[in-house]
Amino acid sequence: MHSHILPGIDDGSPDTESSIRYIRGLKELGYDSLFMTPHILPGVHPNDPNTITQSFHKLKEALPEDLTKWMQLGTAAEFMIDLEFDTNRPINQVCLLPNNMILIEMSYLAASPNIDNVIYELQIKGYQPILAHPERYPYYYQDKSHIEQFKDQGCLLQCNLLSFTGYYGKSVQKMAYDIASKGLIDYVGTDLHHDRHLSALQDFYTKNDGRSIFAKCSIQNNQLN
Repeated sequence: MHSHILPGIDDGSPDTESSIRYIRGLKELGYDSLFMTPHILPGVHPNDPNTITQSFHKLKEALPEDLTKWMQLGTAAEFMIDLEFDTNRPINQVCLLPNNMILIEMSYLAASPNIDNVIYELQIKGYQPILAHPERYPYYYQDKSHIEQFKDQGCLLQCNLLSFTGYYGKSVQKMAYDIASKGLIDYVGTDLHHDRHLSALQDFYTKNDGRSIFAKCSIQNNQLN
């Protein structure tokens, strides 16, 4: 889950050729299913069900048979939670993960002042929020209690595999291991945008044992179907 492989609609894959290369690379790492989650951020990545569906269809038409046969592909979206996010607006299933789960994120510069209220409102409306890469929000490094508070609120947490390699820096890596050691992680994702991410993922699987990293966590990725 959590990748930016749909071609040409956000800061991820620029074209179908790149998307096919990323999907093939993930298949070679053992992946057999993949959810593509482009950003939805008005004014920057103004995606909607139409742009996502069109890009998905374009990609599926270009996929070679071996990938369509062995890779289960789906779409959702990664929603930026800012003051413009409207919890009263219905969310199309094209933008949701299975079981009405919604992937949300915040700016890396400052916590969204409405994040707690948005989580509550989404739950009231029948959605299950999943906060993407909490280990990458530097404003929580000195006080990690809010990460646990998200869990207490019923918000699930998704960490990036590359965070454990130091790809985003040592502070992110430390935070990722801290969250994992407390058993707080529910999902892991690639957050794959480009070839450098794919190469780093290949390196991760060569050098790391995910079973030991996530020994205290109940990872639920295999329930996404």
